[in-house]
Amino acid sequence: MKYLLTKYTKSNFEVAVRILRKELESEGFIIINELNIKDIFKDILNYKLSNHILFIVYNPLVLFKGIQLDKESSLLIPFNIAIRELKNANIRISVMNYSITMRIFSERDLLIPASITTNKLKKVLAKF
Repeated sequence: MKYLLTKYTKSNFEVAVRILRKELESEGFIIINELNIKDIFKDILNYKLSNHILFIVYNPLVLFKGIQLDKESSLLIPFNIAIRELKNANIRISVMNYSITMRIFSERDLLIPASITTNKLKKVLAKF
């Protein structure tokens, strides 16, 4: 099983970002923050980078279920979703496969909220 879920699209970057925001919210994710990696690299490192945004999100229901099973599981939340413009005009959207990530915990029941998260994120990626 792959540790990373990735989707490519030929969409305009700004349009893809709008779709990603909308779909994350429709799957119950709350966007905590957006880091504009392009601007950070430009401002701090004086390095030019193509469009690249990191969404920091969480799903309250998944967080609640996970913490009930293992309080330390909160260390893996929030989730990060990267959307990046590639050289060939493609857009790449990537997220960790949390069904794999949560296997590090001894509490096997954590795989249930992890699978819920993975399935929700797959639905978001399927919109592209």
